[in-house]
Amino acid sequence: MHMNTSKLIAGDVVSCWGMECLIDQEITTYPGQGPNPLTVYRTSAKVINLDECKENGTIAWYEGETYHSGLVPLSWLYPDVFRGGWVKDMDADARWDIQGNELAMWNVTREQYSEMRECERALARTNELLFGKD
Repeated sequence: MHMNTSKLIAGDVVSCWGMECLIDQEITTYPGQGPNPLTVYRTSAKVINLDECKENGTIAWYEGETYHSGLVPLSWLYPDVFRGGWVKDMDADARWDIQGNELAMWNVTREQYSEMRECERALARTNELLFGKD
């Protein structure tokens, strides 16, 4: 389904440049600018099809000395960390920022992950019954 940025929720999978990006973090809002400002929505989403993106040419990456061309450099998906100097944290989850206002439209999948979310809710209810609330 297609929807604007203001309708995105945690658990949605947003298709962006061939990447399937799972929204698993809070969506933050910022005031827009200009005479008719629109709210800006932003989150960092986990890329859940990274191997597929490497194979289909979405991601540009090195394998040893071999360069695989693509649209998005692999390093853009990882955070910078300071370890005696600035480096990419390639052990972190690959992530892509989803940002836009009510005018930005996204191709979104919700149903594919609804069963997983229902299982997580059932597990949380079971844990609450067994161990009580924190």
